[in-house]
Amino acid sequence: MTRGHRSERTASYERSQGADARVRFDARGVLDAFPLISAAECDAVVRDALACGPVLSWHKGLHEFDSACSRVARLPRLVEIVTGLLGEDVILWAAQNVSQQPGGQHRWHADAEAMAWPTVNVWIGLRNVGANSFLSILEGSHSSGVAPQDLDPAIDLLDDEQVVMAALGRRSGVERRDLEMEVGEALVFDGRLWHASRTPGSLRRSALLLQYSPASAVPKILAGTPTSPTWEERPPACLLVAGARSRVDAANVIIDRQRRVPGALMTSTRRVAARLGSARRRMGGA
Repeated sequence: MTRGHRSERTASYERSQGADARVRFDARGVLDAFPLISAAECDAVVRDALACGPVLSWHKGLHEFDSACSRVARLPRLVEIVTGLLGEDVILWAAQNVSQQPGGQHRWHADAEAMAWPTVNVWIGLRNVGANSFLSILEGSHSSGVAPQDLDPAIDLLDDEQVVMAALGRRSGVERRDLEMEVGEALVFDGRLWHASRTPGSLRRSALLLQYSPASAVPKILAGTPTSPTWEERPPACLLVAGARSRVDAANVIIDRQRRVPGALMTSTRRVAARLGSARRRMGGA
């Protein structure tokens, strides 16, 4: 990243915290991408996400673990931005390692959950983003009142031109942007925003998706398809990242104690065993 590019990204972060950030977010449905974590922190997130994968309670349950993933979600500068958009009481109800294979493409969509309750998404590029893999968004589409997957089935949601025309038919001023982000940068956007992703490069992409809502909302786990959403009876466990627990809706399940990352538990056990072994050897030598 050049010095000028870094300065521009830092300015994006400062704008995301400015007094008019909420106004711009309401109008555009997105804030400009900004640097959030280092490459080393990205690697830690990927490592913990892979370790937790086999024991997740559901595919967006990374926040249930005391891991690099949830520590990123609770970074004060990120929480400050999210509370500025959602209010002082905020829960994190979903965290997911989102990967995409080379040549992969995710059609235009809006999050089914965000169509049902207020949701702010934070998408953080972890590995092989930029020209290799990027997000596309339609600024302003979040206020169209409909998700792309609910449009006329004749519209090809992999066809950018068709989708843009459909969006313009519902809201004037919608603008498409392709976002070639740097590793460690974060994009904050309304979950209702029409967005797509593609990986034209030769490397598998990894990203961290965090989903926040007001503590007064009652998130659910999607069971059906985004086109015909149905919901599981069990609620997702939530982290209270800001505010008072007394103001959390009673239907929400708040995590009191996070689970340990499987690999971390093994490492801790090995350290204890090593220390005991060392102590025994010292005693034997005496």
